[in-house]
Amino acid sequence: MPRGATQLKAGDLVLAKRHLPGRVKIQDVWGEKVYVVVSTPPDQGGPFVIRPRDEDGVPRRVTGSEIRLYVAPVDLPQGPVHKQVDDTDTSSQSRPIPAPRRSTRLAKPPNKLDL
Repeated sequence: MPRGATQLKAGDLVLAKRHLPGRVKIQDVWGEKVYVVVSTPPDQGGPFVIRPRDEDGVPRRVTGSEIRLYVAPVDLPQGPVHKQVDDTDTSSQSRPIPAPRRSTRLAKPPNKLDL
């Protein structure tokens, strides 16, 4: 079984791989429809059975390499995030600027080959 497919269990939400016609190199591999795992294969292997989460649909049999665990998107706060700045702290302004580091390479002339 492919890595990750063994951790799936009945009731997990997954995305199914899209099978687009023709040569597709840069397209998104995973579809947008979310599926629910109905049953998992036995220890000997076999297909997973999935069905659409939000609608009634015919259950599909897919291999572990054709599905991956669905991770719900995280809602980020809208607008810019402002950070409080304390202008009274002058310790960062009084620090000396460090000198650039010297290269650890030794400047050697290239070896001459005796031909």
